[in-house]
Amino acid sequence: EKIKLQDKFAHTYIKAKLAVEFLRLSNHNIAMDVNDRLDAEQLAYLIWADIFVSDDRKFMKKCFEFLYARKNKRFMSSSEFLTFIN
Repeated sequence: EKIKLQDKFAHTYIKAKLAVEFLRLSNHNIAMDVNDRLDAEQLAYLIWADIFVSDDRKFMKKCFEFLYARKNKRFMSSSEFLTFIN
């Protein structure tokens, strides 16, 4: 049975939220942030996108790689993305 669209997002969001928490617990150099929920939401929306644009090369890049290492998705900085779309 196919996963409904909203269920697919919820499933991906829960994975992203758990990944956010796991990475912060496993690497104490990553600071806790008030934007944890928003970070997880942004990463969950990648189920519908191929490129994630962020200039956070520390936490968000690590979390992106943790969640999407084997997927056909790309992480780009804003300057890399601007070059790509030009």
